[in-house]
Amino acid sequence: MTVLSQEKSKIWLSIIENSLADIPSNYLRYSFVTAIKSILEKCNYLVSTESQNCKDNLPNIQIFFQSIQTNNQVYQASMSRQIAADLPTNIELKDEPKDWFIKTADFGDEYDRVLQHRDGEFTQLLEDIARYHQIFQQGYDKIILLRPPIYTGYDIQLTAAMQCLGYTKEQFQFIIVEPIKLYAFHKANQKIHPLPDLAAEELQRFRLLCNTVFLLPLSYHSFQL
Repeated sequence: MTVLSQEKSKIWLSIIENSLADIPSNYLRYSFVTAIKSILEKCNYLVSTESQNCKDNLPNIQIFFQSIQTNNQVYQASMSRQIAADLPTNIELKDEPKDWFIKTADFGDEYDRVLQHRDGEFTQLLEDIARYHQIFQQGYDKIILLRPPIYTGYDIQLTAAMQCLGYTKEQFQFIIVEPIKLYAFHKANQKIHPLPDLAAEELQRFRLLCNTVFLLPLSYHSFQL
């Protein structure tokens, strides 16, 4: 009997900038990401993380942008289709400066998003879709992004823009990172006490205090799929 080996899916684990800002320790951030990576690997996935990607391998934004300008989901105009549709028919804007848009409204977004402003500045959305396009071109099947609760709109914008380029929203998954809560176990009374939220610079002083008064800090973190 021939046993066919099941090929592992390749997953890219990415962290949206500042999404782990509520985790006040680099060690805790590393442990949190490592824990998720370990869980995925035990589920038979091949996982790469953002830190494993060399900055020298980041995509050339200009080249990527030129490559998608002929896509029928990308257009140049003085304003988005949604705003233009509300203008009186007698208004002409042919001489107005133009931005480059992507038709994210076709895939659930509120309106089309700008990729390049009329002054030539690229948007963060363009930089993101260029990076994730490159990742998919490297053979990854899915991208998982860690993000804070306030980034709900980003999910829609990103997946809509990637669908404009031929990808599916199922190729993205978002893990919501909730603010961390610290507790301390007091050996004398054998009780766990909640600690007030600490700023990053205060956390080191707290650790020194723990070592001094024999407190054992415990950290809890919640996330949802």
